[in-house]
Amino acid sequence: FGTAPAPWHSGLNPKERRRTMREVLHGRARIVIGARSALFLPFRKLKLRRYIFSKKKLRALCLKLTEQAGRRTVVGFGDWSNIDRAGFIKGRVSGPVKRLERELKQHCRVVSIDEYRTSKLHAECHRELSPQHSLRKMRDETERTVEAYSIRHCRAIGCRGATVNRDVNASRNMLMLLQVHLRGLPRPLPSGRPARCHGPAA
Repeated sequence: FGTAPAPWHSGLNPKERRRTMREVLHGRARIVIGARSALFLPFRKLKLRRYIFSKKKLRALCLKLTEQAGRRTVVGFGDWSNIDRAGFIKGRVSGPVKRLERELKQHCRVVSIDEYRTSKLHAECHRELSPQHSLRKMRDETERTVEAYSIRHCRAIGCRGATVNRDVNASRNMLMLLQVHLRGLPRPLPSGRPARCHGPAA
């Protein structure tokens, strides 16, 4: 690793524990090897440096996105990240989505886009897309037919069996919804949410 790791476990005496804590507190310990209790060591400086680095990266990204039109830039920002607070989208840990949104708002106009059905409707014909399936070899060496998450298929006659990337298709739909919003028009019916019935219960 290029540096000696700092130890942290129950076998350390008080003097060794204090030394490791000082190394961590002052940012001199780049690697800590120990039990789960090592997670509670005072990684304050390390966190601060990581936060500053992340802040600079986000600012650089926002400046890159707005370098042509500046504050006149309009960004359509999907709202699904607001729902997925625990970071379970696609089974992955969430990224700095909210921080990016806040940073973008300091550089341009940000419009929240309801992502409802944006990945389910074909951006060309606005018909429902069908899942694509493929054979996959499992850990037990058997082959099973599984749904391919990133690929969708359009069965509409006019699309001639088009196969689309799920995320690219969703992005195109979100761009369309942003343009509709900027023109002051209502959301197209195929991508609208179903109306709730407020009548008396049967």
